[in-house]
Amino acid sequence: MFGEAGLETLRLRKELLVLKSDTNRLLLASELQRVGTPEFWLVEAGKVARRHPVLTAALGGGVGLLAIQTLRRPGTAVGWLRQLCTLSSAALPLWKLFKSSMRGE
Repeated sequence: MFGEAGLETLRLRKELLVLKSDTNRLLLASELQRVGTPEFWLVEAGKVARRHPVLTAALGGGVGLLAIQTLRRPGTAVGWLRQLCTLSSAALPLWKLFKSSMRGE
């Protein structure tokens, strides 16, 4: 069916694919190791804070208010979290609708 040249080509292609697979496996292992470090997450948090300073400030303020409220009256934190979840579940579809209308879809 195949000549010697064809079989040799297939063997070389197979060997190349195995080497690529091994390389990808090693790269994935090193990425996973890097992502598992606290330094990686600190750098990523810094990048997000620089890209979205207003959002970071709003989230920080919200977390601060929630922390103060929880320290003052621990039982009310559940109510605040419930309201926040309700608000976010209502705001997400509105955000998507607004975003798609701005793109002209």
